[in-house]
Amino acid sequence: MMKLVSIAAATAALALVATPAAAATLLGQTVGIQYIFPNTTTVYSDLGTNLVGTDGPTDGIGYFDLSFSDTSITADFKSEATWSGADFNGFRVYDVNDAITAITSVSLLSTNMVGLDLSRITFDANNIYVNWNGLAFNNDTIVTLGVNAAVPEPATWAMMIAGFGLVGAAMRRKAMLAA
Repeated sequence: MMKLVSIAAATAALALVATPAAAATLLGQTVGIQYIFPNTTTVYSDLGTNLVGTDGPTDGIGYFDLSFSDTSITADFKSEATWSGADFNGFRVYDVNDAITAITSVSLLSTNMVGLDLSRITFDANNIYVNWNGLAFNNDTIVTLGVNAAVPEPATWAMMIAGFGLVGAAMRRKAMLAA
């Protein structure tokens, strides 16, 4: 009987410390921003960091502002020009503290920049690159990217599996006592 009470107490304690499932987002995370030119190994300008949800827009070398939300990045252009046709002419957003859940996809939610498509956007678990070499823009140009990260396994699944294990152990013990 004492063992059963101990098991019940342990289960109750696990229920108290279980965290709810939540979608992984950029909100509250620090991202770094770099302007990359003329190739992916050359940082033309380090644009600093942004605490998503707290800091305002980041200036993109005078031509655009980058704004961040929980699941998107928006570039809002402030002037008119055409980017040079170098191998790479764009920006990189990266996870400064290695705290963001791995990036699993980046989509082009909306844009009025002619020629910008998904082939110019690359990413890995911690970085997003946007290459707009040779593309033109004006002060009405807006580009919005959708950023998705892996969703951590909900704690309720672990609780459920532990519960099934406890039920199985109790049933086995009951069967052994009856024999």
